[in-house]
Amino acid sequence: MQPLAAVAVTVAEGDGGGEVTVPLLPPETPTAADGDAPAEHDPIIKPAQYVRFWVNITPWSYRVSRAEFQRYAARKAAEAHGGPSARRTSPLGLPVLPPTHPFIVGWGAALLLLDLTYTAVLLPLAFAFSAYSDPQWLAFSLFVGILFTLDLVVMLHRAVVVKYMDRVLYVDSPRDVAAAYARHGDAAITTLVALSAPAQIAALLAAPVIDSLPGRSAVTLIQSFALIRGLRLVRLLVLQRQLFFGKPSVRNARREVVLYALSLLYVLGVLLTWLSCMMLAIAHYQSPPEITWLASVKGQDLTEASASRQFVAAIYFVTVTACTVGFGDVSGGTEIEQLAVVLTVIVGVTAIAFSVKSMVDALLEAALQDEGAQRVALLRDRARTLSTWARWQSTSKGMMDRIISFYQGPGLNHAILSQTWGRLLSELPGDLRGELLFQVFFKHHPEVRPLGEQLLAGVSPGDAVHVLAQLDVAPLCVGHTLCWEGDAAEHVWLLQEGELVTLQGVLPTGRRRRGPALIAPFDVAAWLAQQREQQGTGAAPNARAKPQKACPPGGAAAPVPCYTRSLHAARNCFLYRMPLKRLALVVRCLPEVGINILAAVAAAQAAG
Repeated sequence: MQPLAAVAVTVAEGDGGGEVTVPLLPPETPTAADGDAPAEHDPIIKPAQYVRFWVNITPWSYRVSRAEFQRYAARKAAEAHGGPSARRTSPLGLPVLPPTHPFIVGWGAALLLLDLTYTAVLLPLAFAFSAYSDPQWLAFSLFVGILFTLDLVVMLHRAVVVKYMDRVLYVDSPRDVAAAYARHGDAAITTLVALSAPAQIAALLAAPVIDSLPGRSAVTLIQSFALIRGLRLVRLLVLQRQLFFGKPSVRNARREVVLYALSLLYVLGVLLTWLSCMMLAIAHYQSPPEITWLASVKGQDLTEASASRQFVAAIYFVTVTACTVGFGDVSGGTEIEQLAVVLTVIVGVTAIAFSVKSMVDALLEAALQDEGAQRVALLRDRARTLSTWARWQSTSKGMMDRIISFYQGPGLNHAILSQTWGRLLSELPGDLRGELLFQVFFKHHPEVRPLGEQLLAGVSPGDAVHVLAQLDVAPLCVGHTLCWEGDAAEHVWLLQEGELVTLQGVLPTGRRRRGPALIAPFDVAAWLAQQREQQGTGAAPNARAKPQKACPPGGAAAPVPCYTRSLHAARNCFLYRMPLKRLALVVRCLPEVGINILAAVAAAQAAG
């Protein structure tokens, strides 16, 4: 199944109201072909599994907060609804390109190769051996600095993907791209590195003035500006982690562990190179040379030795120091060299400890992924079995694709994820679970807060925590039924997000309920009156009510109420439910909760 190019979005009344279409993918992304099964619709957002560009293997997608995601989505919705169109070109007149554009991909590969060679190896070597006095190396350094400056321009003209949980949104407005990159990307590092080339050019043009100052050298200043580019090592390490340090894949867990180990060795090699060049630079910038550590390496004076021999000696010195071996055949002679040795020991011990921990984590992750592979294989086996049956029944290819997409698509993933959340929430102690849900309903989600304030109006925060602790998580996948008309009522629900449709018999009607909302599809007033009557007689709520599967016709003599309508999930729903037995206890000790529930039901019925 191909990804959808747009989804329907409901725009607020303040923006004109109505339903519009919001594009989620770049224009060149192929849309679903005729005959393919339609994917699940969701407002503004889209399941990540249906986005077929490099969301998961490149650093051009950002995890954002719910509020930030809604801001980006609202701008797209307003634009699609006829609002002011966002500019698709920057102030430089350049277009914003998608992450899969050949130029963006090629540029990223070229800069990655430049970081792996120049930033990781050549830059520290040039600093250690003062190569900037050579005009050819100086010209090469300026050329690389210009490339790094252009990299900032390219990053501000590359569309991004913002992600919130299992939802993604394609952002291609220059304003939003710059905001997302500044907030979640490496904009600070890229900007500092981009300024190194203009600073070098300015120092080169002012070289006569700088050299005339006592104790100042233009070459040293140019070299110092070039050293700022070492900050790109942070970006390189992040990219290395995303390419190789990620979770091993289900199919090739062992191969990923090998890549993990190789990338770890590369990182240690880069760290060793930089520390070695640091020791060489300290030795070369001190005078006289006889006081430096190069003057006594295993009883030999290497101050006049070749660059290759000095570098090998520095590698030996740093390795022995970082491993805390300390043979004593080479040591720091000056105070600054002794401080460098202390820094090398600290960095070396930290790096070794991190490497051991990383390898252990990788092996444990591979073992967990082996268990995950068995679960995935079971789901795929179910899909193949059902597809074989469907083929035997001569069904269409589109139907078989829908069967496979259910077992491999976002619907099942949403159910598994929601069930995992529900299990984890149920394992929490009651007080802690209540405090967590109190933050959900009263602090962190503005769209849910009105529902929480309506249902728990007049209840103190402490009592509200105890009431919310009685809620259970009840996720519902699209296409599944929440309740059937005529069945004995057992729960009330709080719909945080999603959409339910009312069934007439087994056929869907036009009546829909979207979250957040209270879902109580039975006669709430009669049930509350029954609770007040039982409370007046001193009987426990439904104390000896005999459980039953369905209500008798009319339902008047039933000890429990009956559902008056059937509700079906039109979209993936995330609900909280409370059994009526618990709600009866809540209403008995907090009567205002019952009044609030009755008012909420009446308001929903008045709104239609």
